[in-house]
Amino acid sequence: MADRHYEVIRKIATGGMGELYLAHVHGEHGFLRQVVIKRLHRELEEDQIYRDFFLQEGLLSGKFHHPNIVQVTDLTRDDEGYFMVMEYIIGKDLMSLVRKSISNNEFIPLHHALNIILQIGEGLHYVHNLHNDKGKHLGLVHRDVTPQNIIVTLDGFAKLVDFGVASVSGVETSPGEGIIPGKINYMAPELLMGAAPDRRADIFSLGVMLYELTVGKRLFKGNRNEVKDLILNRPYPTPTSVKPKMDPALEQIILRSLERDPDLRYPSAKAMAEEIELFALNRKLSLSRSSLSTYVRNTFSTEPHLFFAPEDSLEREEIPINLDVKFLEEWNDEGAMGAEIPDHDLSDLDDEAYFELMADPGKFSEYLRQRGDDEAAASDEAHKETQIDREAPAKAMEEPELEEPEEPKEEAPREKRHIKASPKALQNHGKKTDMRDAGLDDRRASSSDTALWVAALLVCVGIGVAIGYLLH
Repeated sequence: MADRHYEVIRKIATGGMGELYLAHVHGEHGFLRQVVIKRLHRELEEDQIYRDFFLQEGLLSGKFHHPNIVQVTDLTRDDEGYFMVMEYIIGKDLMSLVRKSISNNEFIPLHHALNIILQIGEGLHYVHNLHNDKGKHLGLVHRDVTPQNIIVTLDGFAKLVDFGVASVSGVETSPGEGIIPGKINYMAPELLMGAAPDRRADIFSLGVMLYELTVGKRLFKGNRNEVKDLILNRPYPTPTSVKPKMDPALEQIILRSLERDPDLRYPSAKAMAEEIELFALNRKLSLSRSSLSTYVRNTFSTEPHLFFAPEDSLEREEIPINLDVKFLEEWNDEGAMGAEIPDHDLSDLDDEAYFELMADPGKFSEYLRQRGDDEAAASDEAHKETQIDREAPAKAMEEPELEEPEEPKEEAPREKRHIKASPKALQNHGKKTDMRDAGLDDRRASSSDTALWVAALLVCVGIGVAIGYLLH
């Protein structure tokens, strides 16, 4: 079998452990397919721990065949080091979808939020029950189920990505002693206490996301020690304590997934997904992928690079994009393929502020109003400063004229008349203006008569010349 040939087109993202590139895989008879190549950072290539993490991710992901899990088709190396080949997903991560929705002055509807969590639950159930080629259960745990690691595609699929810190039964995958892989804001209590991870840790993370998407508020916030204390010791704010109108049945799903005791949580991601599906069915909420697709496409309608056909997009000048930066900052560079910057650029807000605004449309409207007032005040101040800067040279040039004795006497009374003019004075001023206009018309008429006389004279001269020529 012939070796595959990969042609790198451009870099599309940079992460903590590696970089992503858009590439083409070429084959015989003109075969071509777009893929994504993931490389480990060069400085990490020599680190045995990170290299093992990278290789483990590639080997595990190569076993996946599920619509809600990213597909990896190859793991190999070249002169630059190891790389894996992944499917090319056209979409955005969940956090970007939340932020873009807010910048569009709207929030992710409940049925779409439930649909996304349901799909990831189905993907997690597949991963948790994966077996190797010999039929042995792998005991795979993702350990980093967060909004940044969920891609929502333009076709309405939610895909779980990045298995770089996944745990496998019987295999130590910690990057170092005392270091717990994953993001602490979504980490299960037992992991913080040093227990071995199992599938219920991912269910806790999924529950945190469900809480945040439906309540509109970050659940665990603060520095590392504060978040750890909140997860381990403090009572969680119930959904209805933050959002009183939340459906009690949905609140029960959230609270069960967030139980500190793993035995009290859902026994599997499938069980949690089934509860969500039943809730949606009873409330007549559509969990259609087609509907989610329409919502995602409408939300990102101002980003043309997402809708170009692969061949069309490569005919245009490509702009490198770093997908790790805040979503609304990605297109701040001038000339980024004609993308439109949202009217309300909220890139200066952190994640907590975004979720706070998402929870309260009234607060969001007040924020925009206050922000508009501040920007208007700043604009007025800048305009005044500009006027002062422009008038300063003119005043400097006028100063020598002020030294002449007659100028102040003439100008000062004239200014007073304009400021304090009575109705009668204004009427007289109008008459004077009419007289000046009449005089101007007389001058224009006189000039017109003169032109006519000159034209007549020239005609006569011409006629005389013609007669003389004929007589001669």
